[in-house]
Amino acid sequence: MIRRNICRLIVGSLVVLVWHATLAGEAFSQHTRREIGASFAINGQYPFASDGTSGFFTAPFIWNLRYQLTTNYVQSLALVIEHIGETRSHSGLWTSLSSPPNPADDYNANIAERLQISVLSLEMIRTIFRTDIFRIGVGVGVGYGIGTATAEVEKVADHTKKTFDGQQLWTSFFLSAFTRARLSIYETDKLDFGITVTARYWGLPTYGPQSSTNSGGGYQGPKISSAHELGYLVGISVGLK
Repeated sequence: MIRRNICRLIVGSLVVLVWHATLAGEAFSQHTRREIGASFAINGQYPFASDGTSGFFTAPFIWNLRYQLTTNYVQSLALVIEHIGETRSHSGLWTSLSSPPNPADDYNANIAERLQISVLSLEMIRTIFRTDIFRIGVGVGVGYGIGTATAEVEKVADHTKKTFDGQQLWTSFFLSAFTRARLSIYETDKLDFGITVTARYWGLPTYGPQSSTNSGGGYQGPKISSAHELGYLVGISVGLK
């Protein structure tokens, strides 16, 4: 239900943006000389080709910051910093983390596992439609991310709690392909303030701990080795003329 409502929000936002654009008439400029943007997403991601059984990522919190490095006023290149994080809870058997494993140490528990990754990437976008206050562009991005895995475990029998941090950093290449709509809402002689809506594919094709071996024991993280998602971002941007 939440995912359906978010999809409706995205479609509705795009319809409103296009409706405003039709009132704007013809345009000249497509990009400002520089642009700074901030976007976010709460839930609303659809994993369609994830490799694993953990259920990540369907309801992450994502924030995205970008700075336009260069433009020819039709296409532009931006530096992007993005953070993706999600906590998923389940109940089951918590397996001993000792080496070698000791089944006698296993116990039933309520488990909350958290994955988070910070990504640095380059993003290129090209404008395909424009008016004086509205534009739509298509683009791609590529980057690399580093993150962590954490588990908070509550023993069912006596409600004692323990936190386990992953023994290794989690890393992955990052890929994206997207369509972004932008509507200018206020302009001055030097600044252009706007709102943005992005529909995109994003993927972590090599996601996991840096080493697959676990000879020393310890928590390694949930069972996932890649993630491919369809999702959205909404945000604001400021163009510097």
